[in-house]
Amino acid sequence: MKKLKLRRVAVLALVVVMAISGVIELKASTGNQVFLYGLHSQNQIDHGYHCTWMKRVGNLYQKYDSSAVVTKRHHSGAKNLYENMKKANYMMILTHGSKTSISGYSSNGTVNSLTINEILQGPRLSRLKVCLLTACTSYKVAETINDMGARTAIGFTKTIYSNAANEMQTYFNKYYLLGEKVVDAVFHAYKASLKHLGAGKGAESYVIYGDIYQTF
Repeated sequence: MKKLKLRRVAVLALVVVMAISGVIELKASTGNQVFLYGLHSQNQIDHGYHCTWMKRVGNLYQKYDSSAVVTKRHHSGAKNLYENMKKANYMMILTHGSKTSISGYSSNGTVNSLTINEILQGPRLSRLKVCLLTACTSYKVAETINDMGARTAIGFTKTIYSNAANEMQTYFNKYYLLGEKVVDAVFHAYKASLKHLGAGKGAESYVIYGDIYQTF
């Protein structure tokens, strides 16, 4: 019995030494608030592209941060979207957009918009580390989100196809969670979209505001 206890102590000591030396990489448990929004109206034929990425991305966050709280929404009005944006550490949004707003789609079929002016008039987004906004011509909205306190926000200057937006969400989060800087994760997501879908889908028009070197 005494030998067994000594063996367990020795194994535990070895694990501690290996962890300290970097041989074993311990996973961080930070309790990040992660919000994934694949917003669409009930009758959009491309709704699958808007939301199928969320399960995979949610699983990745919980893999790399075991205490992360991941919230997924297929429908949300603009007001609730912004309320959760204030709480989020990471906010990933796929929806329709314009130079002045992004679309909200409530579950009862109501369509509304979260506008740049509403964001500017709202509270600071000081908790928000990364916001990836895969929506058409969303760059001004992303810039405003960064101006309002988000450390990094990403938007697009052109129309982005729904399937390309899905690719950008899936692969950005994959590479970012593997430890890549934002700037590298976005580039590799774009390259994945180019490989799988070809050129001219809008993924190349991404623009990053804020800290491009941020890592997870």
